[in-house]
Amino acid sequence: MAITTTTVNTQLSNSRWKDTAATNGKILVSGSSETIQQILIDNTANTTKAYLALFNASTTGGVTLGTTHPRVVLPVEAETSVEYAFATSISFSSGIVQLVSTEAGTPDASPAALTTAITVEILFS
Repeated sequence: MAITTTTVNTQLSNSRWKDTAATNGKILVSGSSETIQQILIDNTANTTKAYLALFNASTTGGVTLGTTHPRVVLPVEAETSVEYAFATSISFSSGIVQLVSTEAGTPDASPAALTTAITVEILFS
């Protein structure tokens, strides 16, 4: 896993989260309340559509796969990269946990993995 969190100085965001090896495991992006302004998902290395699920939780233990519903699920087509910019930011009151899989909606207890890990970048404050 290759994860970095960087301080940025923009009008909307003050942190950039970048995971260059996002997979079907739960990863804690932030353990406190945050507001997301922009997300980049790079799925160019896969021939399968991917989904980024973001949960409102302060720990990975706060997400029970197969039961906990994600706050947001964002698709990215196979062999593409997509950038989401939100006119009205998405708020997470507890924190942000991410998971990437080939499943739309609420991920199963054992979510299907992509052939190759993808890159996820999240701008938040």
